[in-house]
Amino acid sequence: MKCILLETKDKRRFLTAEKNLNKLKEFIKIFEIKISIVESEEKLLSLTQLVSVFCGTEIKKQKIKLKKK
Repeated sequence: MKCILLETKDKRRFLTAEKNLNKLKEFIKIFEIKISIVESEEKLLSLTQLVSVFCGTEIKKQKIKLKKK
């Protein structure tokens, strides 16, 4: 499925649903997050889970396998 790959300056990578893009625009700009549209079957993080990732210690890094085209 198509989804958004978020990559931080410290190379942490997370997947979330495309529908979250509009809600993440300001966050992406402020924290200089690199975004890509990718294909993956991995679990997507909800907005609540993304908040925990960046503001807490719930998830350190998401393991991601991307589909090759």
